Amino acid sequence: MKKIKPKENTEVKKLPKINVSILGKTEKEKEFMLINRYSDWYYIIFEYPAGTGYIHKRQVEIIK
Repeated sequence: MKKIKPKENTEVKKLPKINVSILGKTEKEKEFMLINRYSDWYYIIFEYPAGTGYIHKRQVEIIK
């Protein structure tokens, strides 16, 4: 499974859309497990209370 790393503190969304509920925020440079990709969004394993959520691809880099 691949990992991603946010380029800055960014929002994790409930759905892969801009105008939806925010589950929380990531910390810059913290690594997250990538589950899947949906168009321009990455579905990631996110910490409590969310469990999983979406982050836009512009805001992260993929770690090989």
